Amino acid sequence: TLSHEVLPGPEHKSEQEDQIYSEYLSYSTIPMHLIISEGQRRDIFNVDNIINYMAKNPLLSARRISVIEKGVYAYFEQDYITAISILIPQIEHVVRRFYAELGYCVTSNDIIGTMSDALGTLLNNDSIEIFDKDITRYLKTILSNRTGWNLRNLYCHGIDDSFSLVHADRVFHVLLLVLSISMDMNEWNVD
Repeated sequence: TLSHEVLPGPEHKSEQEDQIYSEYLSYSTIPMHLIISEGQRRDIFNVDNIINYMAKNPLLSARRISVIEKGVYAYFEQDYITAISILIPQIEHVVRRFYAELGYCVTSNDIIGTMSDALGTLLNNDSIEIFDKDITRYLKTILSNRTGWNLRNLYCHGIDDSFSLVHADRVFHVLLLVLSISMDMNEWNVD
């Protein structure tokens, strides 16, 4: 389900395109689940392999890895409430750290002080071009776009409580995606 109804008319063309993309992602949930299940069956996707993979990531401290491990373990135990609740904020942390390591500002100042920018703010900042545009669109649709799945906002702000297998699969995929993109900081150049 979408968290926002899209209005008709040419002035809402971008939102309509986002909604169509979001629906496409909904249709691909069964193949995604089958791929993840096959990876589990072949013992490729297991907690130890994922933790060993994460341990090589320069953005993650041992403490952060232990938090993500709890979310991954919950996912494999089919505890989707715990998995989604833990993994989405950790994904946001990885993206924020990735942007910061590449020299982009990830905070905003107001009269109260400095605060970290939200995931949607970072992903919607057109002056930051770190991810391929398709990956950025995927991340925005799944996590923060109100005309998409918007899982970060739905779950982390308590708007929804369905915590389904479909959503957990997608969050698990996004975790693996952002970890793989950020894995080797030495390959990235910022002009």
